[in-house]
Amino acid sequence: MTKLQKRNLIVCGNAAMCVLETCADWDSLPYDHIIFVNHRDVRHKEVSYTWVPFQAPAEHYGYIEAIGVYTSRKQIYPVPLPLGLQSAILKGDGLWTVFACLGGAGGCTLYLSLALYLAGKDLGARFIGSVPFRFEGKKKISRVQDIIDKVADIHSQEVVQLDRVREHGRLLSVAKYFQHADQELLQVLRG
Repeated sequence: MTKLQKRNLIVCGNAAMCVLETCADWDSLPYDHIIFVNHRDVRHKEVSYTWVPFQAPAEHYGYIEAIGVYTSRKQIYPVPLPLGLQSAILKGDGLWTVFACLGGAGGCTLYLSLALYLAGKDLGARFIGSVPFRFEGKKKISRVQDIIDKVADIHSQEVVQLDRVREHGRLLSVAKYFQHADQELLQVLRG
């Protein structure tokens, strides 16, 4: 009888963390350990997880004055991973799943950086990323596609096209599109 391998999930960036925060029952996810890597801690305090603080480099962001937000409008490049994350990976065993909703600076930076970091390790790694909706902008989608192509050269990955979700509900509000996308991404995470 073979021993089952431990399954670990690394959640990269704010958008991916928000997807998991919509999941009422984290026990339904097939992971033994979840690591959130983001600039803020998780809202579900009753669930066991590890939080590793991370902020993408300032040059990965651009400020859009008209709407008053920072967004990833610059070219994304890999950065050294936080020591807390490196330590968790090196101490951990089993299979690793890296999950990011690509488009923002944090998720994109971590997704690419983890792909390069895990390439040199003898660890099973699976990458799950999402491509933004078309209405989020051609430049953002182009930047995400570049990251997906770089990761595809190193690891197997599952890419969720959010516009496919949008096509199932043509007359929905933007908030409903994102709710449907969250459910689709949780389904992929469940396997």
